[in-house]
Amino acid sequence: MNESLLLHLAEMGLLEPVPDVDPWAQLAMYESAELAGRQLVARHGVELDSVVAEETAAYVTQGRQYFESAGEAGINIRPLLLYYGVMSLCRAIVLCASGGAKEFALAKHHGLRAVAWDKGISDGTASLLDLAMTAWPGTFTQLGQVTGNTDHALVHGVYEQRISVRQDGTVPTDDWIKTFSLTIGETLARIPDLQDVYEATLSTRAACHPTYVRWYPGTQVDYVFLPTRLGLPTVPYVREAFRIHADERITENDSHSWLRQVPNVEFHINQNNSPLPLRDYVPPIRNDRRMFPYLVEPIGEDGVLSTLSTLFVLSFGLGSLARYHPLFWKRLTGGATGDHLVPLIHAALETVEWLVPKLVLREIEQAYPGKETYSYPYPY
Repeated sequence: MNESLLLHLAEMGLLEPVPDVDPWAQLAMYESAELAGRQLVARHGVELDSVVAEETAAYVTQGRQYFESAGEAGINIRPLLLYYGVMSLCRAIVLCASGGAKEFALAKHHGLRAVAWDKGISDGTASLLDLAMTAWPGTFTQLGQVTGNTDHALVHGVYEQRISVRQDGTVPTDDWIKTFSLTIGETLARIPDLQDVYEATLSTRAACHPTYVRWYPGTQVDYVFLPTRLGLPTVPYVREAFRIHADERITENDSHSWLRQVPNVEFHINQNNSPLPLRDYVPPIRNDRRMFPYLVEPIGEDGVLSTLSTLFVLSFGLGSLARYHPLFWKRLTGGATGDHLVPLIHAALETVEWLVPKLVLREIEQAYPGKETYSYPYPY
């Protein structure tokens, strides 16, 4: 979204900030095996093997140190350090979620594989976007299994009150693991904080769309697509990208009653007259760092990854390139012909560095927008 539209949305009160918490300050609690153990007991309600707490503390400490090193590293090794940090923190999530169940074993593999990259990079730096990754049993798939690829997004309710929407994503099964495939370009296109730089860099529409979402619990959801630097998506594009039933009406408008003079594409899902039940038809909603909603296109037929899983894939892709294809990576980022992707790469690394620790803290502590976290003492 351009600066003019952002200012307009801010004036309309649609970019309400949320508290900016330093995730590392709170994750530091989990670097102590004793404190981590207390938190795990509180989460699971049973006494756990002390080794689980020790391993959790070790992975959180390792993850923090990788991130700290990445913050001081040059571009040639920064993505690799960030990826190792992401993997360590995600292994801590898996340990916390499993509670040390005896049948559980922490995966030793990453959970992703590069597909024919040697052949792909021979086509030049533009091939970065087409480099594909597939899944196999490992940390990536375990992360999706213990979290359910669940995500939480803030949307607008009645009277502009913000409400939290929980959305369950795709849980990795054996069949899903066999068919999963995602390119680096498809991953970058699905991260809301990269939408603008993605479209500026590639002159191609991203697969996530700034959308004013108004939610009437149990009755109706309104979706209002807003213009980006490439304008509005067409009505056929919206219908196909989000599998909108042919009987649902989609309109393109010059303005909107809530947003005033903002061109938009709009559709509604109503519980009473929709051909699909409301609970079974909610496109994936994610927030950017301003907590504005975006609709994210599904992967393939109906695959949905959480934001954390998506950033895991991205960090694996960029980290693997820097590690195993250093010359290609240097050409991408070192001022050679074909380095037009530099702004997008830098924005991607910054997003991983900024957002992953926040998502990890939410997942470990099970604290996210909309979760009831306060108890009220009663005097009687």
